[in-house]
Amino acid sequence: MRSKNNLGGNMETDIYRAPEADLGEPEAGAAREFYVVSSPKFLILMIATFGLYELYWFYRNWSLYRMRHGVKILPVMRAIFSLIFVYSLFGKVASSIRHSGRDIKWYPGWMAASYILFSIIGLLADGLAGAVTHYTLLDLVSLALFPLFVWILYCAQQEINVACDDPQGESNAELTPANYLWILIGALIWAGLGFEYFTGFFGSPT
Repeated sequence: MRSKNNLGGNMETDIYRAPEADLGEPEAGAAREFYVVSSPKFLILMIATFGLYELYWFYRNWSLYRMRHGVKILPVMRAIFSLIFVYSLFGKVASSIRHSGRDIKWYPGWMAASYILFSIIGLLADGLAGAVTHYTLLDLVSLALFPLFVWILYCAQQEINVACDDPQGESNAELTPANYLWILIGALIWAGLGFEYFTGFFGSPT
């Protein structure tokens, strides 16, 4: 999402481990392969933070996978470049479910491809919109794509919970004080974007 007004753990010696952002999440799931969170909590944080939670979500999944398997990856980079690594993550979730003998109830390949396609469309639309000084429908493309991103990651989260033997995400279902802080920050972002779009399309109120 582009804005014309530019709105806005512990340290270790292992170079492959980045400092974790503290969102107040329970540590009980640290031994799991992926990041467990209940569906209601996931939706609240994703929507309320206008997708900022997505970055943390990818980071936590790769961080836990790294700790579980001892692979040398950079979780923070895989979170930043989720467009490149989403296919790999979804595939690893599907593989984990298969190895447990359970049925896969989603299409990880198609989901990852959709995420990549929508990301590219959003980036192109933002780039084209940035070439003009006035607001056009191109400015609304990323906003329109946002629910699709939420749906894709929501489906992935449900399968991650199954892979981690916690289908309802009960081990991480409660909102913490840190979560509420992020929700407040997200509310400010939503308000700022709403005001920006309103003034951009209809002019400043007089």
